[in-house]
Amino acid sequence: MLKEGFENSLSIPIYLGYSDKSKDQQHLRSICQTMQEEGMNSIGILPLYMTQGHIYTRAMEIIRSYDFTLTEYPTLLSDIESVSSAIPYWIDYQPDTYYLLVAHNSTQQNQVLFDQLQEKINKDNIKIVVLDHNTDFQTWCPDTDYPIEIIPFMMVNGHHVEKDLKMELLPLFKSKGYRVQLQSIGLPSRKAFRDWMVQHVKGQGENNV
Repeated sequence: MLKEGFENSLSIPIYLGYSDKSKDQQHLRSICQTMQEEGMNSIGILPLYMTQGHIYTRAMEIIRSYDFTLTEYPTLLSDIESVSSAIPYWIDYQPDTYYLLVAHNSTQQNQVLFDQLQEKINKDNIKIVVLDHNTDFQTWCPDTDYPIEIIPFMMVNGHHVEKDLKMELLPLFKSKGYRVQLQSIGLPSRKAFRDWMVQHVKGQGENNV
Protein backbone atom coordinates (compact mmCIF):
# COMPACT_ATOMS: atom_id res chain seq x y z
CA MET A 1 0.00 0.00 0.00
CA LEU A 2 2.84 2.40 0.77
CA LYS A 3 4.42 1.58 -2.59
CA GLU A 4 1.21 2.42 -4.48
CA GLY A 5 0.79 5.62 -2.49
CA PHE A 6 4.25 6.84 -3.48
CA GLU A 7 3.85 5.87 -7.12
CA ASN A 8 0.49 7.61 -7.44
CA SER A 9 1.65 10.79 -5.72
CA LEU A 10 5.23 11.10 -6.97
CA SER A 11 4.88 9.56 -10.45
CA ILE A 12 8.21 7.75 -10.17
CA PRO A 13 9.04 4.02 -10.02
CA ILE A 14 9.14 2.61 -6.49
CA TYR A 15 10.94 -0.54 -5.39
CA LEU A 16 10.62 -2.24 -2.00
CA GLY A 17 13.64 -4.21 -0.80
CA TYR A 18 14.21 -6.25 2.35
CA SER A 19 17.43 -7.14 4.14
CA ASP A 20 16.59 -8.78 7.48
CA LYS A 21 17.36 -12.42 6.67
CA SER A 22 19.54 -14.13 4.09
CA LYS A 23 16.62 -14.63 1.69
CA ASP A 24 15.65 -10.96 2.09
CA GLN A 25 19.20 -9.87 1.35
CA GLN A 26 19.02 -11.81 -1.90
CA HIS A 27 15.73 -10.05 -2.66
CA LEU A 28 17.40 -6.66 -2.13
CA ARG A 29 20.25 -7.61 -4.46
CA SER A 30 17.69 -8.66 -7.05
CA ILE A 31 15.99 -5.26 -6.79
CA CYS A 32 19.33 -3.48 -7.26
CA GLN A 33 20.11 -5.60 -10.31
CA THR A 34 16.69 -4.83 -11.79
CA MET A 35 17.21 -1.10 -11.35
CA GLN A 36 20.61 -1.34 -13.02
CA GLU A 37 19.15 -3.29 -15.94
CA GLU A 38 16.46 -0.62 -16.34
CA GLY A 39 19.16 2.04 -16.66
CA MET A 40 18.69 3.80 -13.32
CA ASN A 41 21.81 5.57 -12.17
CA SER A 42 20.46 7.88 -9.46
CA ILE A 43 18.20 6.48 -6.74
CA GLY A 44 16.78 7.65 -3.43
CA ILE A 45 16.79 5.43 -0.36
CA LEU A 46 13.85 5.82 2.02
CA PRO A 47 14.48 3.62 5.08
CA LEU A 48 11.29 2.18 6.54
CA TYR A 49 12.94 1.86 9.93
CA MET A 50 12.59 3.90 13.09
CA THR A 51 16.36 4.32 13.48
CA GLN A 52 19.61 3.36 11.79
CA GLY A 53 19.98 -0.06 13.38
CA HIS A 54 21.88 -3.12 12.20
CA ILE A 55 19.28 -4.08 9.56
CA TYR A 56 19.49 -0.63 7.98
CA THR A 57 23.29 -0.80 8.05
CA ARG A 58 23.26 -4.20 6.36
CA ALA A 59 20.84 -2.97 3.68
CA MET A 60 23.00 0.05 2.87
CA GLU A 61 26.11 -2.13 2.57
CA ILE A 62 24.32 -4.15 -0.12
CA ILE A 63 23.04 -1.08 -1.98
CA ARG A 64 26.44 0.66 -1.91
CA SER A 65 28.01 -2.37 -3.55
CA TYR A 66 26.21 -1.28 -6.75
CA ASP A 67 27.16 1.68 -8.92
CA PHE A 68 24.36 4.10 -8.02
CA THR A 69 24.39 7.77 -7.14
CA LEU A 70 22.50 7.72 -3.84
CA THR A 71 20.23 10.17 -2.06
CA GLU A 72 19.58 8.93 1.46
CA TYR A 73 16.45 10.09 3.26
CA PRO A 74 16.52 10.07 7.07
CA THR A 75 15.02 7.36 9.24
CA LEU A 76 11.73 8.15 10.95
CA LEU A 77 13.11 9.19 14.33
CA SER A 78 15.67 11.49 12.72
CA ASP A 79 12.85 14.06 12.64
CA ILE A 80 11.29 13.80 16.09
CA GLU A 81 9.66 17.22 15.81
CA SER A 82 7.63 16.25 12.73
CA VAL A 83 6.85 12.74 13.95
CA SER A 84 5.63 13.94 17.35
CA SER A 85 3.23 16.35 15.63
CA ALA A 86 2.03 13.67 13.21
CA ILE A 87 1.35 10.84 15.65
CA PRO A 88 -2.10 12.10 16.77
CA TYR A 89 -3.07 12.28 13.10
CA TRP A 90 -1.78 8.76 12.39
CA ILE A 91 -3.74 7.18 15.25
CA ASP A 92 -6.95 9.23 14.83
CA TYR A 93 -6.43 10.72 18.27
CA GLN A 94 -9.39 11.15 20.63
CA PRO A 95 -8.93 12.95 23.98
CA ASP A 96 -11.01 10.36 25.89
CA THR A 97 -8.91 7.34 24.83
CA TYR A 98 -5.58 6.13 26.23
CA TYR A 99 -3.10 5.16 23.50
CA LEU A 100 -0.30 2.71 24.25
CA LEU A 101 2.18 2.84 21.37
CA VAL A 102 4.42 -0.21 21.43
CA ALA A 103 7.81 0.08 19.77
CA HIS A 104 10.68 -2.37 19.47
CA ASN A 105 14.12 -1.47 20.74
CA SER A 106 17.50 -2.94 19.78
CA THR A 107 19.92 -0.36 21.23
CA GLN A 108 20.20 2.08 24.09
CA GLN A 109 20.44 4.88 21.53
CA ASN A 110 17.00 3.93 20.24
CA GLN A 111 15.59 4.14 23.76
CA VAL A 112 16.92 7.69 24.08
CA LEU A 113 15.16 8.65 20.85
CA PHE A 114 11.86 7.14 22.00
CA ASP A 115 12.18 9.03 25.30
CA GLN A 116 12.73 12.27 23.36
CA LEU A 117 9.70 11.51 21.19
CA GLN A 118 7.56 10.89 24.27
CA GLU A 119 8.57 14.24 25.70
CA LYS A 120 7.75 16.02 22.44
CA ILE A 121 4.29 14.45 22.14
CA ASN A 122 3.39 15.97 25.51
CA LYS A 123 0.02 14.26 25.93
CA ASP A 124 -0.85 12.36 29.11
CA ASN A 125 -2.97 9.83 27.22
CA ILE A 126 -0.34 8.86 24.61
CA LYS A 127 2.36 6.60 26.04
CA ILE A 128 5.25 5.03 24.13
CA VAL A 129 6.54 1.76 25.58
CA VAL A 130 9.41 -0.26 24.19
CA LEU A 131 9.77 -4.01 23.87
CA ASP A 132 13.15 -5.47 24.71
CA HIS A 133 14.51 -8.71 26.14
CA ASN A 134 13.67 -7.68 29.70
CA THR A 135 10.13 -6.41 29.15
CA ASP A 136 7.86 -6.67 32.19
CA PHE A 137 4.30 -6.09 30.95
CA GLN A 138 3.09 -5.49 34.50
CA THR A 139 4.87 -2.14 34.49
CA TRP A 140 2.89 -1.06 31.43
CA CYS A 141 -0.48 -1.02 33.23
CA PRO A 142 -1.59 2.63 33.07
CA ASP A 143 -3.46 4.60 35.70
CA THR A 144 -6.47 5.49 33.55
CA ASP A 145 -10.22 4.97 33.33
CA TYR A 146 -10.18 5.62 29.60
CA PRO A 147 -10.55 2.78 27.11
CA ILE A 148 -7.10 1.68 25.92
CA GLU A 149 -5.95 1.25 22.34
CA ILE A 150 -2.76 -0.80 21.99
CA ILE A 151 -1.07 0.30 18.78
CA PRO A 152 2.07 -1.30 17.29
CA PHE A 153 4.50 1.56 16.66
CA MET A 154 6.25 -0.64 14.12
CA MET A 155 6.52 -0.95 10.37
CA VAL A 156 5.17 -4.52 10.21
CA ASN A 157 2.81 -6.54 12.36
CA GLY A 158 5.11 -9.53 12.81
CA HIS A 159 5.75 -11.88 15.71
CA HIS A 160 5.95 -9.05 18.26
CA VAL A 161 2.32 -8.19 17.56
CA GLU A 162 1.13 -11.79 17.49
CA LYS A 163 3.12 -13.10 20.45
CA ASP A 164 3.93 -10.18 22.75
CA LEU A 165 0.86 -8.01 22.25
CA LYS A 166 -1.95 -10.37 21.23
CA MET A 167 -1.01 -13.38 23.37
CA GLU A 168 0.52 -11.67 26.42
CA LEU A 169 -0.24 -7.97 26.84
CA LEU A 170 -3.87 -7.99 25.68
CA PRO A 171 -4.96 -10.83 28.03
CA LEU A 172 -3.06 -9.20 30.91
CA PHE A 173 -4.88 -5.90 30.49
CA LYS A 174 -8.25 -7.65 30.16
CA SER A 175 -7.57 -9.64 33.34
CA LYS A 176 -7.02 -6.36 35.18
CA GLY A 177 -10.37 -5.00 34.08
CA TYR A 178 -9.25 -2.52 31.43
CA ARG A 179 -11.43 -1.78 28.42
CA VAL A 180 -8.79 -2.54 25.83
CA GLN A 181 -8.42 -3.20 22.12
CA LEU A 182 -5.40 -4.18 20.05
CA GLN A 183 -4.99 -2.57 16.63
CA SER A 184 -2.88 -5.30 15.08
CA ILE A 185 -1.55 -3.41 12.04
CA GLY A 186 1.78 -1.80 11.35
CA LEU A 187 2.15 1.91 10.60
CA PRO A 188 2.23 1.54 6.76
CA SER A 189 -1.23 -0.07 6.90
CA ARG A 190 -2.60 3.25 8.17
CA LYS A 191 -3.68 5.59 5.39
CA ALA A 192 -2.86 8.65 7.49
CA PHE A 193 0.72 7.41 7.90
CA ARG A 194 1.09 6.66 4.20
CA ASP A 195 -0.22 10.11 3.25
CA TRP A 196 2.19 11.73 5.72
CA MET A 197 5.15 9.76 4.38
CA VAL A 198 4.38 10.81 0.81
CA GLN A 199 4.27 14.48 1.82
CA HIS A 200 7.39 14.04 3.95
CA VAL A 201 9.35 12.74 0.96
CA LYS A 202 7.97 15.45 -1.31
CA GLY A 203 9.16 18.05 1.15
CA GLN A 204 12.71 16.73 0.94
CA GLY A 205 12.88 16.44 -2.84
CA GLU A 206 11.79 13.66 -5.14
CA ASN A 207 13.91 10.92 -6.67
CA ASN A 208 13.67 7.25 -7.50
CA VAL A 209 13.03 5.61 -4.15
